[in-house]
Amino acid sequence: MSKMYGPEEKAKLERLINEGSNVLREVEDLQEGLKETVKAVAEELQIAPAPSVTPKVRANFLIVLSRRIAAMSASLKAFLPTNSAAISTLKSAIISFPRAT
Repeated sequence: MSKMYGPEEKAKLERLINEGSNVLREVEDLQEGLKETVKAVAEELQIAPAPSVTPKVRANFLIVLSRRIAAMSASLKAFLPTNSAAISTLKSAIISFPRAT
């Protein structure tokens, strides 16, 4: 079943798409400007940029971290058997650690 849209609905959709495209373009411009500003300030203050974290390094870090969390979790459960929800929350927070770009 397809719905027919009248001229008003089509105009609203076109306006939404155009405005959305403009906003996305502005966001990209702002992000680029921020990158340039950060770079300029870093050069002025003689701060070297941090090396990028590759996906492989991040994956290895998360593997090691998850193993340590599992070991710690087992130890904590022995001492805090009623607080497993807090342990799960901690694990989730660490696993959802932001990705490097």
